[in-house]
Amino acid sequence: MADNFVKKLKTCTFTCRPRSQKTTTLFNCPTEVINKVFDYLDLPSLSRLAFTSKSLRDLIHNYYIKPQNGYRRLLSNHFNCKDFLNPGDQDERAKSDHISFFENLGLLFKRLTCLYPTDERLGLMVTFMHRVTQGLPNHKTTKQKNYNASFVLKCFGTFLHTIIIGWEENECIKVFQFLETTFELEQVVSDVIDSMPGESNGCEYFVRCFYRYICLDRLRRPEDKRFWISMIISKYTNDCKSGSDAFSIMARLLIIFFGPLVLDEELGTPMIAWTELTFRFFTKELHLLGQYIQYFNQLWSDEKIFHLISFITKFPDPWSPENIGSLFYLCGEKIVKARLWHHFVNGEIMPAANVIIYQALVCQKVNGMINNNILDMIEECLSSNVSTELKQEFITALPQAFTDAYAEMDILVDDEDERDSKDLLDIVSSMGSFIFLLIYRHYSSLICPTDLVIRQLTY
Repeated sequence: MADNFVKKLKTCTFTCRPRSQKTTTLFNCPTEVINKVFDYLDLPSLSRLAFTSKSLRDLIHNYYIKPQNGYRRLLSNHFNCKDFLNPGDQDERAKSDHISFFENLGLLFKRLTCLYPTDERLGLMVTFMHRVTQGLPNHKTTKQKNYNASFVLKCFGTFLHTIIIGWEENECIKVFQFLETTFELEQVVSDVIDSMPGESNGCEYFVRCFYRYICLDRLRRPEDKRFWISMIISKYTNDCKSGSDAFSIMARLLIIFFGPLVLDEELGTPMIAWTELTFRFFTKELHLLGQYIQYFNQLWSDEKIFHLISFITKFPDPWSPENIGSLFYLCGEKIVKARLWHHFVNGEIMPAANVIIYQALVCQKVNGMINNNILDMIEECLSSNVSTELKQEFITALPQAFTDAYAEMDILVDDEDERDSKDLLDIVSSMGSFIFLLIYRHYSSLICPTDLVIRQLTY
């Protein structure tokens, strides 16, 4: 086999190129020709090309990033900016395309500036985005109907986090400090904190959009979310003279960041639902607020978490019991159990019963039926080493708590409001589900399986 290969090799002829003849490569071409090639590539291809060699990275950087008008080349070749700043002209597909553009742009920028010092890199990022978006938004532009400030901030957040993903915490602190200075956020937030809730709707909404879209919403890992929210909150609470002041500021900022929104009827712009939290039921709208309280619970004691929730649910006026129950439900079972146990062992029977009742109500609203976890919590209380009298009082308080919840809702009901009627129906349905689940757990042998299926489908 080897001999045959050698014989064939001897019969082959090879031609060698003279040494004086040079190989034609991309780098032998004039810069203008190379730049023309770049114009035919999409952003992901440019990013991969910039990753292949230092020479190509420098060529792409000098064509798109370094010149003052370099961004225009990127826009003309890869971006339709016709409807970017006009929210009325954008459909969901157009918004998705814009977000994808800024994600790809961030990846390209990350690779082109990987050797820059952090401060210089941040300065280039903001300058570049300022040119692309024709001026970054501030708290004044959020009031303009014809300017999509929140979407611009969302695009900037996408661009920023694509670049800084994987950075160490000390570098992220520099990013946060740079953003605070560039957007003059410290003064805006101070004005919001010093004013009455809802007095500065435009500023509140800008603060919400800035911290949500630029700092928080693009984060994926829980530890990153916990780090960023702690850094933001500590910025405005470290100088407080008392713990109550710190909790008050923290509660206000968390509601601004993650609380529900309603539409300002006069301006037609979103605003924080400060007043509506006292009478209107919210569930999905409080999801992120509950999620971030869970992040704090990993660092704080249960007592400190209860203190924070107490400030949140009383600011600026006491929330409705349904919304308080909804927030605890969204904070997770661990916090709900801790709250129930805290009331029960301290002899606070009606507050403990209310925890059960409003968790049942929220479960009914969200899931259409009550979870077994609620009965598990009751049984844990009844199997504890407390007095028999306390257990009997707790059992007696449960139906009374249902009655009180129904009576309170009945007072607030507007007969012409379908939502109010639905709330009353949910209370009755949750009580029925609760009783049925309780009977089924202890007397399941007496219940026909078919009846159980029908009951579950009904609720």
